[in-house]
Amino acid sequence: GFLHREAPGVCVSKLPRDVTFTYIQCTSDLDCTASPHGYCDGGYCIYGCIVDDECGPGRICLCGYPVGHCARATCAIDADCPTGLLCASWTGGCEATLFDCQTPADQCGGNGDCSNSGDFVCALDSVTMARICVLDIPKSCWF
Repeated sequence: GFLHREAPGVCVSKLPRDVTFTYIQCTSDLDCTASPHGYCDGGYCIYGCIVDDECGPGRICLCGYPVGHCARATCAIDADCPTGLLCASWTGGCEATLFDCQTPADQCGGNGDCSNSGDFVCALDSVTMARICVLDIPKSCWF
């Protein structure tokens, strides 16, 4: 499957949570104050969002737990796309969720359209900008 956005919304924040972590950068959500919607995850501060405006150009706020996170997007809502096509998600490398308009050339809408074995994922072809099934090659996600 995939996600699509008919309209922007407001994410629910479950912060601060009543959890503690071993100190690296933080021990609780209350230690993460560099910007709004900060929380501690695995001892590191992560900063989320509740509305698109908190993400900056080319990004939308994708709701999640404990708060939304900014995702790269070339569209914000379905109305940004050609008639009959959706502003839909696809999975980029390292489990990132990205949003682009569907195209008539799309071969898949989500990973489930590609293969029952899990060896293929639905990804955006950088040349045609269409969603196609490609072999999933795990990459290192440490930046």
